[in-house]
Amino acid sequence: MSLLSKRFFFIALYVFLLAGLLTSAEIVARLKHYTPFQWRQEDLKEPTMNKPDPTLGWIPKAGKYLMPAYVPGGAKIQYTFLEDGSRATSDNLTAANYGLIILGCSFTQGYAISDLETFAWKLQTEFPFLKVGNFGVCAYGTYQSLLFLRKLFAQGAQPLVVVYGFCIFHEERNIAPVSWVKFLVQFSKRGFVAVPYCSLRGGQIVEHPAIQWPQFPLQQYFALPQLLIATYYQSVTDETGRKRDQREITEKLLIEMHDLTKKHDARLIVVMLTGSNEERKFYADFLQNHGIEVVDANCNLSDDFRVQGEGHPNSKAHSLWANAIAEYLKLHMPGAIGRDYISKDRFIINEGSGRHFGELLKNRTFEQSFIAEAGLLEEIDLFLANFARKNSGSIFLEIIDPSNQTIAKIEKSMESIKDNSWEKFEIGPLYTVMGQTYKIRLTSSSEQDGNAITWWASLNPTNSYVKGNAIIDGVPQDTDFAFRIKFSN
Repeated sequence: MSLLSKRFFFIALYVFLLAGLLTSAEIVARLKHYTPFQWRQEDLKEPTMNKPDPTLGWIPKAGKYLMPAYVPGGAKIQYTFLEDGSRATSDNLTAANYGLIILGCSFTQGYAISDLETFAWKLQTEFPFLKVGNFGVCAYGTYQSLLFLRKLFAQGAQPLVVVYGFCIFHEERNIAPVSWVKFLVQFSKRGFVAVPYCSLRGGQIVEHPAIQWPQFPLQQYFALPQLLIATYYQSVTDETGRKRDQREITEKLLIEMHDLTKKHDARLIVVMLTGSNEERKFYADFLQNHGIEVVDANCNLSDDFRVQGEGHPNSKAHSLWANAIAEYLKLHMPGAIGRDYISKDRFIINEGSGRHFGELLKNRTFEQSFIAEAGLLEEIDLFLANFARKNSGSIFLEIIDPSNQTIAKIEKSMESIKDNSWEKFEIGPLYTVMGQTYKIRLTSSSEQDGNAITWWASLNPTNSYVKGNAIIDGVPQDTDFAFRIKFSN
């Protein structure tokens, strides 16, 4: 045999052995239930509504889109996204001055239904004087929602309240297992590919940059590349450990979301959109134990509550969620959702109630400290109670400046005070120094027990105004009175 023939023989042998090895590996991959990569066919009919974001992974792309109906004869689905990544909640497409920011996944965004069917739009209709921003994004979990909230605060957002639409499956999304990363790239024509995720190290959250499923030539024909990619990710990213820790990771993310919201003088309300009874009870107990407000708005997502031919929650489910959130806001934040709320730089608001410090008699003083947010103070509202009786005499509201001098005083008859209602005191315009600490002082002319009013205060200190505190008879308290202060620009 010639030298050339020998070389050809060995090359052919090597090729044969390599082909055999690859064939055996392909068989093993398929026996492990791996299949060649396939794009989801649904993408062929859908517009791309997301764009890459280096931190968040992806974010909605501004514009108006029409999605084909999911059943024959059905209406097309209209999506409207604003420049800040939010979905329209009304015909007013101004992206600024949100009083209520809503975060979450496709359930919150309202995937597969039109703009006006989402619970965010329904809340905006219910509360027309409180601008609602729908920042729900398809396929987001708790971590990406937290990242989006950080971005909004960094851009100067000043909401009164943040609502997070929580679903139990967000636990898995927060850790980005291999199956989820692959699922996302299969839908990448919708505009989301790379996903950031979290792990736990020494009891602390570790935040990881976005990762994505790599693409290989001919991967749509062979299962072996999918096995190799999955094995690599599972080992390098410690998927087993992340799955073990996914609930604790989610708990810590919720606490951080609450702390961040409180730091910006807003309130976080976690709304549980769906989940089993056991799962919802676990998180309700956890959130309440950590001073985080929670609304159980569970929808069982039976066929009556799903979009026919697609599966996401329909308009009926969104109405259920909107009603649950609206009822909570009406009960716990009655003034803030009304006509008086404009924006954080115009109105300081502490809506908390649930406790009081007894009758306000002549020998007592109720005070609330606050920071002036502008140069002209116009109005103060206090949440008062008359103990379901008509009292006689007067109460006196004073504004005390940083040097402890009275700069304004108003008298009001106690007979006009209604039970458990907001009482308006028109002060101004009264000049104040922005950034300085002032006090509201409330006193009474009554010396008789049973003939006095009281001023409601927050039951839970975590829901209170963070730039001041209540002062009872000269003693600072760990809570705040319920008040609203209106400033002029």
